[in-house]
Amino acid sequence: MLAICAVIAPLLLLFGLKYGTIETLRHRLIQDPKNREIRPLSSVSYPKEWFETMRSDTQVAFVTPMTRQIASSVAMWVRESAPDSKQDLDLIPTGDGDPLVLENGAPVPSLGECVLTEFAAEAIGASVGDVLTMEASRMRGSRRETGTTELKVTGIVSRRASAIKAVFVPLSLLEDVESFKDGLGVPAFNWPGDKPLAYPLYDGVVVSTESPLPTLLQSRLRANTGFTRIASPAPAALKATLGYTIPETQSNILLSTELRPLADSSLAAVETQIRGYGATLLPWVRELKGTLTITGTADTRSVRIVALPEDGKRIGILPEPPWDKGSDEQIHAISALVHPDLAGQLPSADLVLGQTDQPLTIPLQLIATEGVPADTIMVGARTAGILRLATTRPLSFDASSGHLLLSRRGYAGFRLYARALEDVDGLRRFFENRGIPVHTEAQRIQTVIEMDRYLTLIFWLIATVGIGGSMASLIASLYASVERKKRELSVLRLLGLSGPRLFRFPLIQGAFIAGGAYLLAWGFFTAMAAVINHLFRGHLQAGESFCYLPVSTAILAGVIILGLACLAATAALIRLARIDPAEALRDE
Repeated sequence: MLAICAVIAPLLLLFGLKYGTIETLRHRLIQDPKNREIRPLSSVSYPKEWFETMRSDTQVAFVTPMTRQIASSVAMWVRESAPDSKQDLDLIPTGDGDPLVLENGAPVPSLGECVLTEFAAEAIGASVGDVLTMEASRMRGSRRETGTTELKVTGIVSRRASAIKAVFVPLSLLEDVESFKDGLGVPAFNWPGDKPLAYPLYDGVVVSTESPLPTLLQSRLRANTGFTRIASPAPAALKATLGYTIPETQSNILLSTELRPLADSSLAAVETQIRGYGATLLPWVRELKGTLTITGTADTRSVRIVALPEDGKRIGILPEPPWDKGSDEQIHAISALVHPDLAGQLPSADLVLGQTDQPLTIPLQLIATEGVPADTIMVGARTAGILRLATTRPLSFDASSGHLLLSRRGYAGFRLYARALEDVDGLRRFFENRGIPVHTEAQRIQTVIEMDRYLTLIFWLIATVGIGGSMASLIASLYASVERKKRELSVLRLLGLSGPRLFRFPLIQGAFIAGGAYLLAWGFFTAMAAVINHLFRGHLQAGESFCYLPVSTAILAGVIILGLACLAATAALIRLARIDPAEALRDE
């Protein structure tokens, strides 16, 4: 028994050291969510759809967008203290399920709330429950402008969460601060500024004159204007392209671009080239598709959208535009010419236009006009150009002003945390395969995983040798026991004791020897583990152990040892089965 105990005890101690060390390292890696963080190393525009895709990934525990770093710096101070005590802090976006906040002793803040890092709290002298004043600033020309709001401190994360002076706030607050620093207004906080008005994009322009332009001038229209193609289509072909009719008395040149649409600056460049020739510029947008929806119903119909230039009234295009160049663009944004029958069927309607982010819905003012095809609506060229912009970036309709506004195109970065340590390397490869360099703790995690694998291999190599020696010792002991008791066993067989009953003796003996040895070894392991953990207590955190085995592992080890003992008793059973009962008579 002592011989077997001498083998089992070191194995338990070795396995306890391996298990305790690896579990301590794994616990520290898992406990600190920063080890599961994926940080981008470059600034790339990430659309909203990208974040929805990442949230559905089973490897991702949390992801939230980040705004530009330069736009996330604000000044903050405790409301009751003097403003000259303010400190510059960095805003960090957070949201539901943020492990960096939740696993460091703070709740996720809602609108009007914030969570401070320990360094930020020390810098401004804040504690939980305090109300802070936040000040965002910007320069407009030579004038410095500020916008302020108040936030309540709902938590302070532990020091390990961040080594910088930062504030965790909802993403919407960062978006508002970024908009303010970009010169825009933020109505939610009464911060003054401009509206992000949408601008038009054009696929081409018709230069219409009473007499043909000189050939040399025509060739110069492609120089420094952005337009790459020039054509003089026939009136019928031009009508099919534009969607309206230009008088045949006019001489027309169609300038267009093959790659990307152009802005107002290209039209201004063309206008400069043809100044003095009495030309009329008719901006052109490739045919757009939209859906008309009767207000308050589900009745829809598809329509094509045609740009009808405001300046076309000068040369008598048909249909005639009802608006004048330079009039209120707010009206243009929602007025449209339609066939009289369509106007009668749709007393009021919304135009729904598919765009990159989500459908753009615009309320329309329908104007019944002869000459407009039944499947067509005609809007001002500038409005059509803005709708063309909606096919390249998201827009929104501001009902209060009637203007189309630019919506956020994307985000400059992200905060992302893997669901488990094993997912970090997979996410790293995912991003790098898509050309997005990231920083992770994958190397540190891989070191722990490899250490676990190598220590397990070493343990089983040593355990195999030790278990093999123990089994050989136990086999020899049980076999010798049968030999010593051969006379008594043969007498029992002579008295009629059956084989199965007799076979219990070596099995029970082996189980008692192995069980006793295991109990002694477990007692030795428990004592030594306590000594080791006491010696290394200065390097351990609360709840950690350098040498430790869980109860489930201890029970499993005991079952395995009893199983091996029964297996070792097989040799003794074979010898017992060969004992002849007649040997008892011969001995007498």
